[in-house]
Amino acid sequence: MNNYRFYSRRNGYIGGVSVRYYESSLIHDAKHTTDRFVNKSGREIVDSLKKININECETLINLAELCEKYPTWFYYPDKTIITDMRIFL
Repeated sequence: MNNYRFYSRRNGYIGGVSVRYYESSLIHDAKHTTDRFVNKSGREIVDSLKKININECETLINLAELCEKYPTWFYYPDKTIITDMRIFL
């Protein structure tokens, strides 16, 4: 079973400095139906879901509801460490 959350910030680079962020409640995805939405904002996910029939999949229906609640947050696997996006030259 895969678990996901919405995070209030986009993730930076591997090894970056950890930053403060907020996270949604845990989202369970037993059939891996939401893997393709990782690293997308709630708004981007809603746009993608409008193109497919989600009526048969309870997981996608629940995800669509959460996207309305978190349109500017980003979808990542649970326990993702959110890092800074700055690039040092």
